[in-house]
Amino acid sequence: MALDIAVLDVAYVMDEGNVDKTTTLEERVKELEGRIADSEATRNRMYDMIDILPDATAVFDAQDRMVRVNQRFIDLCPEAFVNIREGDSRAKMLSMAVDAGMISPAPLSEAAWVEYMLAMTNSDENPVNIAQLADGRWIRTSQRITASGDLVGTYCLLTETELKQRALIAAQKEAEDSNQAKSAFLANMSHEIRTPMNGVVGIAELLMDTSLDEEQRVFANTIKNSGEALLVIINDILDYSKIEAEQMDLFPEPFNLEECIQESMMLLASKAQEKGLELLVDYDMFLPEDFIGDVGRMRQILLNLVGNAIKFTQEGHVLVRVVGMETIHDCQQINIAVEDTGIGIPAEKLDAVFSEFQQVDHAENRKFEGTGLGLTICRKLVAMMGGEMWVDSVHGEGSVFGFKVVLPRVTEDAHHLPKISRAVSRALIVDNGAQPRAILCKQLGHLDLETVAVNSAEEALQYYNEDKGVDLIIAAYDMAGMDGERLGIALRDRGYSDTLILVTSQQALPAAGIRAGIFDASFQKPILRKELFAALGAIYTKDVDNPTLPPASLPGSEVILPPVRVVLAEDNKTNQLVFSKMVKSEKIELKIASNGQELVDMVTEDMPDLIFTDISMPEMDGVCATKLIRNHEQNAGLEPTPIVALTAHAMSGDKERFLEAGMNGYITKPLKKAEVIKEINDRAKAMAQYDLAPPSLQQNLPIARRIR
Repeated sequence: MALDIAVLDVAYVMDEGNVDKTTTLEERVKELEGRIADSEATRNRMYDMIDILPDATAVFDAQDRMVRVNQRFIDLCPEAFVNIREGDSRAKMLSMAVDAGMISPAPLSEAAWVEYMLAMTNSDENPVNIAQLADGRWIRTSQRITASGDLVGTYCLLTETELKQRALIAAQKEAEDSNQAKSAFLANMSHEIRTPMNGVVGIAELLMDTSLDEEQRVFANTIKNSGEALLVIINDILDYSKIEAEQMDLFPEPFNLEECIQESMMLLASKAQEKGLELLVDYDMFLPEDFIGDVGRMRQILLNLVGNAIKFTQEGHVLVRVVGMETIHDCQQINIAVEDTGIGIPAEKLDAVFSEFQQVDHAENRKFEGTGLGLTICRKLVAMMGGEMWVDSVHGEGSVFGFKVVLPRVTEDAHHLPKISRAVSRALIVDNGAQPRAILCKQLGHLDLETVAVNSAEEALQYYNEDKGVDLIIAAYDMAGMDGERLGIALRDRGYSDTLILVTSQQALPAAGIRAGIFDASFQKPILRKELFAALGAIYTKDVDNPTLPPASLPGSEVILPPVRVVLAEDNKTNQLVFSKMVKSEKIELKIASNGQELVDMVTEDMPDLIFTDISMPEMDGVCATKLIRNHEQNAGLEPTPIVALTAHAMSGDKERFLEAGMNGYITKPLKKAEVIKEINDRAKAMAQYDLAPPSLQQNLPIARRIR
């Protein structure tokens, strides 16, 4: 090799055009010999570096001829590599590895496998491969091409630790794939079950509103209750599965805690009314309302606890008590307790209430159905919020289920108090129940009003007849003996001309006294503090610089609501029927689109007042349709039309996904008539409020009536 270089170099320097006349041939030969020695030294240093590398290493030139391997490479398979020599081809070395049993080429033939390996060189994006040898060992290989075209390969047997780590990674990936498949299955199952359940429960609810004989009504009610019970079971199983798979996420956002509690109570009001129970809320008067948290999960916890309290209580009341505890920086510790006057839990059974898949095993409890998962789910949700749940109960007297959480505050101030005229000084509370009397006294006392509480209409009339002086009377409708409506009429007959407010546990407020002008306002229990204060403020505030809300927002006011133009997008014919029958008694103009594309075409031609849309529809889904509608409104300079999702998609994150797409509301199937009607009425009231408000206030109202 050295001789070849020398001959070439001598030939070069002897070239006539390159001869240096001042240098002798002997000097030039000596210079070349020095350069050759330097080259050999450099090569030897490179070989030494390859030999001491910790991994098995092989170097091949651009013609796939072996330049150098280190001892660790030979030790990978001495039977194959002990006799390899510099200049052997890579193909020969691969064949030697197969012949020695180090590698099995199956299912390829040896020749085909060698050809494949020669053609395969690791890319820069994925330079490492891991493969198993024929003897069971695992090897990590890395092959790179140098700038000069040489191939440098490193090969390392995996250690036991690396093999265990690899097994753990594989197991984790398998578990993740399994969870992903499980989530997809649960989401699909939830959707597929809820869609026909909407027809079952919806039609049963509509059937209850028709003329039925006693037996038919029992049958229809059984269908409705059974469908709702099945839905509760489905929801519990889905939620429990998500929690166990650690796929339950919280979505914190600003929300009004008192309204969340009120809404939860209203959803259960019909069940409480069937049993003659009062639903009450005692909200800390000095506690702010607005916090940051997952309002959906908070409502789920409350619905479960209050629903259980109603289930296990035959008479009396269910009370949600909210107390603000210590303040931590910008956060507030809140204790929420649900108290009932039900059957209670024996002391020896208390430890079992939060156990999975079981209810308290007690003779009085066996008639109540359920999955036994509700309290377990609630406790885990509270734990996800960083809180804890507890229970206290006396058998035969009732139970208290409570939990505490720490939530970031949105505002520092407690509820805004209305300005009450100084002429109002004393209020009379009339209610058979001690708890509702105490709550109202506390609320009115916060307004610096003196309060007097009596437990019957007869006592109220006696108090008034004694001329003890009263400026405000709040009377319960549901009282033994004389009810609140007849009390109101009697008071007016006796000359009482000040403010008279009616409260009731019934979902349908007595209308006779309202229409006759007997009462100034009416409320359904539990009374939302904000609504009570707003009504009192509207009645008593005289400051013209602070105009009150228009009459449409005053509870109990007789306001003619405008018709609402509604569009429903729904591809399922049964669901179209259920919806149209649910809203037939409402003052609306209903149009139906069979898919998202029809919805877009319909509303862009003539914008409605309110849109209800399914999510999964042919041609175009509800999410895509919503985005196109929002783009059209923006381009046309129109106010956004409220869009409410009516969907069987009820998994974690679905609601947030739909709201992010531009929707304003979210109702899961099977549909509840009350929820649908509430959306329509809210829109109608907003339109009426806009129409009745003075021009100076219209621009501040959140939803304007669209000018046609």
